[in-house]
Amino acid sequence: MALAFTVQDSWTEGGTAGKRRIVKRVRITGSGTGFTSFTAVQFGLRKVEESSHILSDQSGETGQIYLTTPSADGSLVYINDASSPTVDGGLPVAAAFTVNLSTGGWYITVKGY
Repeated sequence: MALAFTVQDSWTEGGTAGKRRIVKRVRITGSGTGFTSFTAVQFGLRKVEESSHILSDQSGETGQIYLTTPSADGSLVYINDASSPTVDGGLPVAAAFTVNLSTGGWYITVKGY
């Protein structure tokens, strides 16, 4: 089974004279292993400029957190495990994000266009 990205809430931010961005709160469900990034297209965007942590509410993993950051060109959202060791005191190493859901879900908020 593949992952499903379901928009829970969506809005725009920014003034009418300036840059406007789409903000989406997304629920990730399904099953799969070894994900180290998601594409902007999976969120229904062309580019992601900001991303929140990925938070879980599934049974047994409530409070599990994965750090995320968009790629320089905005085409990807990289996933890092908050509990993983760091490389030379830097950011945590890339996570092998695994989803195996029967209840609950993983949640992320992304901003882009």
